Amino acid sequence: MPVTDPDSTISDIQPEEELDAREFDKKQRVLLLRFQGLPLDKIAPELHIGDPICELLNLHRLTHISIRKLSATAFESNEFLLGDALSLVREQIEKVLLVYLLVSDPAKWLPLYLQDGWRAMCRYFRAMRERTSHLPRFTEWNDAIGPRYLDEMRKGLGITDEQVKAFEFLLDHPGKELPPKLKPYMMEKFPDPAQIVTKAKQAGARVGLALSHLYSEYRHFGQFTHALAGKVMLAKLARDPRAAPEVKVKINDIHATNGLTASYLSAAMMCTIIYGAVNKAPDTMPALESLEGFWRKLNEFSILGKHLYKDYARHVLPPIIDGESDPG
Repeated sequence: MPVTDPDSTISDIQPEEELDAREFDKKQRVLLLRFQGLPLDKIAPELHIGDPICELLNLHRLTHISIRKLSATAFESNEFLLGDALSLVREQIEKVLLVYLLVSDPAKWLPLYLQDGWRAMCRYFRAMRERTSHLPRFTEWNDAIGPRYLDEMRKGLGITDEQVKAFEFLLDHPGKELPPKLKPYMMEKFPDPAQIVTKAKQAGARVGLALSHLYSEYRHFGQFTHALAGKVMLAKLARDPRAAPEVKVKINDIHATNGLTASYLSAAMMCTIIYGAVNKAPDTMPALESLEGFWRKLNEFSILGKHLYKDYARHVLPPIIDGESDPG
């Protein structure tokens, strides 16, 4: 997915300046906690969207901790644990895309998001039931508890009997077309990350460009999630006795820095998108102050951070960075 920017000129960072990651971790933690404390339900009061948004912010904080711990362990051992840390960075970016979509049209996307989760649980339940149907100790779960739990959940999500029939027909008859009478009840699929970026580009040039930048990072870190050649080659390098130790350290450091930076940028983008939806709510100033300081630092050490701020964040937030204020 190409990223095009008719005005892509930005000033360079100061590459010789090192980031104190431990201190920045603390700033990120405060940032995420302050945004969790905002009146997020005001985005869509009737849908209680504050709950999933709050949990996504919390999950970002927890996943960042996992990235930091795996990265630290990687540098303390000869095992290529950094690849697993980088695989988690992809999830951090995915949270940004998810928050954008949910905030952009909560009435449309939140129900589909929850329904998609229900369908995933149903698929797994059916697979497990097939494997364990001959085992007596699973009988109660397979025949009573599991079906009742899924049925109560789908009713709470507003999934109708007809929608269940359409879904189960597709599961029972893979590759077959739905009968005409069930076609109106086929549940819409929740968009994947590439489709979310496409929708963002259709909605607006600024957010579309910013999310396109992030999507290129998402695809890069996807090689560590899916065990593609990039992950395998780096793992081989880590075990190669012929490779100079200083080369291994340098390569690990570059990848670890890129992953850590992408996690920080994801936090900043999540919070900026959320701020754009709640900026007229009272008591947003502490959260805004944290976000302003976070972007200010990101502009000092991340070229991608400069692009994301210039392309999107500065048009959502008050002007905060010298030379980068929004002329409009």
